[in-house]
Amino acid sequence: MTQITAHARVTLAYGGVEYAFDYPHPTDGDSAADVEAGMRFQWTEGNYGCDCNRIPFIETYCAVELEYPEGGLCGDTVSLVRLEAVYADGEVTQVYPDPHRVAERLAALGLTRY
Repeated sequence: MTQITAHARVTLAYGGVEYAFDYPHPTDGDSAADVEAGMRFQWTEGNYGCDCNRIPFIETYCAVELEYPEGGLCGDTVSLVRLEAVYADGEVTQVYPDPHRVAERLAALGLTRY
């Protein structure tokens, strides 16, 4: 079976500012669903879900210096705003927030999405 590879396009928010960048290290899987699930886990629950990784990523890929949170680097003050999988063929798929879950939540509230 052929492995599918994508890199992450990430938007993080910190201190009232959004920072967008392409994270060049690939995520691999047997299917697009595997790639996207792995990417979603890594950036929400995995190592990239913590400020101790997110702040240095912003500094490295956006060429800025940030003030570190009071009380230490580990925490959850940097928010994941958007995560996309960018495939080798140029296809881009939204991974976070999950567009299907957003639509489900809105529908449960009796709201429609425009």
